[in-house]
Amino acid sequence: MLDFSLIPPDPASRLTIRRFALTLTLAIVLALFARPGYRMSFFFAMTSLAVTVSAVFALFGQDKFNGPTINRWDETLAYMAVSVLAMAVTTSAD
Repeated sequence: MLDFSLIPPDPASRLTIRRFALTLTLAIVLALFARPGYRMSFFFAMTSLAVTVSAVFALFGQDKFNGPTINRWDETLAYMAVSVLAMAVTTSAD
């Protein structure tokens, strides 16, 4: 049986998680169309762009940084973590 206890109960948090998953999937698919030697670099660029866009939307949306729900700031930090991981993989492959 599946355990759904980790899914947040509020709809705003679920929307943020869905948006993060969709954006990350789109970045992965777009990176697959890049040249074979530049895929991780392109993925790093796409996730860096996602960090910037998410942070700008969080600023203009006036989201609380440490709010009670998962918001755009949490999404920004998750994109940042994925971006740093992509950069680490890219630089270690050289």
